Formats: sequence, C-alpha cells, structure tokens
Amino acid sequence: MAIASCSVCGGTALEPGHIQSTGLIYQRLDHARFNILEPAEIQVKSIMCLDCGHVMLFGDAEKATRIVEGKPVQPGPEENAEPA
Repeated sequence: MAIASCSVCGGTALEPGHIQSTGLIYQRLDHARFNILEPAEIQVKSIMCLDCGHVMLFGDAEKATRIVEGKPVQPGPEENAEPA
C-alpha cells in the first residue's frame, strides 16, 4: 500500500494499521470459488489520516482475484501472519 496522501483532505500524516474486533475482520467475496488450499477470507488492512481521521481500507487484490477465478494457489506465510 503506497498511499502518499489522504483521499479526503490531502494530508500526508498517514498511519497504517488494521481493523480489529474480538477476532480479525475479513472480507468475504460473494463470487468466491471453493478451494481447500486457500481460505476465502481476505484480511482487511487500513491507513488512517492523522490530520482528519479518515480511515482507508484495503484488501489483498491478488488473493481476491485468485479466489474469484478459482486458481489453486496455496497461501504464503505472509497471508497467515499476524499484523505487527
């Protein structure tokens, strides 16, 4: 995620993070194809503008494409790792 400025106020004080609840929050794709080697959940990551408070949410577009197209790719360790 290479975001240089806030899409709302244009501010450059941006802080990466993730949205958290009692468990992680995931995007579930409506058109996901079943694949036992790759879970259909897409972890949501965020960037918050420290100037105006706007929160931008992002998911893994490559993984989402694989899931929708049904390509059999096993998840790498970076997809299963806890955010720092």
